Amino acid sequence: SAASLGTMPVWNLADLYASLDAWHADAARLAEQMAEFGLRKGRLGTSAASLRDALDSRADMLRRLYRLGLFSSEQLAQDTSVADSLALDQRCERLAHQLDEATAFVSPEILAVGAATVEQFIATEPGLHIHRHPLARILHAAPHTLDDAGEALVARFGHMSGAGQAVHLVGKGGFDGLASIAEALLGDELIHTFEELSVQGEGDFGFR
Repeated sequence: SAASLGTMPVWNLADLYASLDAWHADAARLAEQMAEFGLRKGRLGTSAASLRDALDSRADMLRRLYRLGLFSSEQLAQDTSVADSLALDQRCERLAHQLDEATAFVSPEILAVGAATVEQFIATEPGLHIHRHPLARILHAAPHTLDDAGEALVARFGHMSGAGQAVHLVGKGGFDGLASIAEALLGDELIHTFEELSVQGEGDFGFR
């Protein structure tokens, strides 16, 4: 057990968030950003400024997610038997999948704009220069990119990632807090998706 190891050096997580309340406040802000990001759908190709705005926003959400994830993962690493720490880390993982889902339209939309227009946007909008590499990766991945609906479905089923590991850790540390961990791992929207696909008989998800 962790107690048998004595006092171990740990990260000063207060450098990231002074309290759990601060962590949850930042997580709530990320959720707000994801909801706002959906308003950009269908507008990425309207102008260079619109594309820059969307990519800047996505980068800011990723920075916030990485900060949240560093805190939650390091706190869990201190003692993997603490159910509350596991629930926090799983909430961050769920936020990551929700971010994937919220931004799933970006790649298909940029591909629809076309490489020539993207290059023109970069040439006329200095703020896009920092996004040149991710834009190039999106264009290069065109043969492996699904349409908007397909990319959204892939992102939605990402919610199941890590579920096995979470159950294993709960088994090691006892079942206190299991309900909160399940809530962090799964959402009603994912359960409804499974129900809909079951009714439709769509059982083959090997399109990746």
